[in-house]
Amino acid sequence: MRSVRGIAASWKNRASPSVNRLKRTPLKRSTSLSPRQAPVKKTPIRKRGKKHGKEWARKYGSVERVEWISAHRCHMGLYYPRQAECAGEVENAHTVTGGMGRKADAKTIIPACHTHHEMYDQHIGWLADRTVRAEIIGAAAGYELAWSTRA
Repeated sequence: MRSVRGIAASWKNRASPSVNRLKRTPLKRSTSLSPRQAPVKKTPIRKRGKKHGKEWARKYGSVERVEWISAHRCHMGLYYPRQAECAGEVENAHTVTGGMGRKADAKTIIPACHTHHEMYDQHIGWLADRTVRAEIIGAAAGYELAWSTRA
């Protein structure tokens, strides 16, 4: 029986010299190497704040309106007290969307605590029911009417 070294040696002898030594030509550069340059300084993109002019006014109305809504009790805790307890500060909650990635107008806002606001936005539990959501959307019209007729 042949040894491993003998098999390897016989294999070397069988290979043709052109296969063992492939001729490689060096690649030529199309451009010359230049010293490393400093990176180009780019102007940073300015990000708009959360409360940005006309868009903020469209979404929330005015600062007075935001404060007026926040002064009320949570709508869900007031009209649906057995469902879940309120937790967190009262926020301005939009009852409908204005489209993908866009909030609706200020006319669709109701006061809601943080917990109920999250549940409403994510359609969790009893706030996923269409009839309850329709009642809440109707209540937003009531808050808009109360805001527009206040003295």
